[in-house]
Amino acid sequence: MVKMGCHETGCEELRMAKANRTGRGVLIVVGVGSAGLAVSEAFVRAGDQVFLLCDPSAEREVLEAISEVFDARDLVPPSLVCADLNRSQAADTALARVREQCASLDVLVIASERARGVAGLAAQNLQGMSGALEAGSWPLIAGLHAIHRVFGDYPRHAIALSDDASDLYEPAGAYRAISSAVLETFTRYMATHLREHGVLVNAVRVPPAWPTSAASDELETDQHAARAELGQVVVVLCSGLLDAMSGQVVTMDHGRGFGGAGALERSGGAA
Repeated sequence: MVKMGCHETGCEELRMAKANRTGRGVLIVVGVGSAGLAVSEAFVRAGDQVFLLCDPSAEREVLEAISEVFDARDLVPPSLVCADLNRSQAADTALARVREQCASLDVLVIASERARGVAGLAAQNLQGMSGALEAGSWPLIAGLHAIHRVFGDYPRHAIALSDDASDLYEPAGAYRAISSAVLETFTRYMATHLREHGVLVNAVRVPPAWPTSAASDELETDQHAARAELGQVVVVLCSGLLDAMSGQVVTMDHGRGFGGAGALERSGGAA
């Protein structure tokens, strides 16, 4: 597992990544309150053509979040398409609309909504766990297959946004932990399966304690900094500068994994 904070990506590397932009097609699968909008902002700023895909049930909330993030920064917002990615026909129809505007998709980012908490052991059931996997883990597989069906090729880079719930063992976090662990396992396996196609698959693990909702007003300054760092890390991973890396889980924790729980506070937030 790779440990990385914003400073590890380096300002010079980020400038090089932006200089190498060719207006690539980027598809980001988002959910309500997911970190996908932060990543989309970074790709928009880098000059890429960005499309967001969300479940139809989340369309209103996602549109509101897009307006809040991009209008406030005077940026051209990404295009939004709605479909259940896990339903092949619906996904193909949505991606066909994307193909009308973009000849190829070079980057896939999975930032789907994470599983909700479950109220204790008695409330756990197979249906709930299956739903958590369907919403939080399977979109990586479904997205790669859908892009290949509609565009005739896989994206060069696929990034899954995960978290460290599987390491925390919180009483209400069983579904979230399982979906995160399965998503990271899929990342490693798909990196192996798609290696012969030249596809690089990695995951970025963002601790749940980090603010990931683009629409929250709490701790606005810290949230904006955290969102900006996340976007920069994903852009650099897809820049071509780190193409020797695939099947890895990059942990964005500002070195907390090395310095203990108080490292972030002692460093004042620096990596």
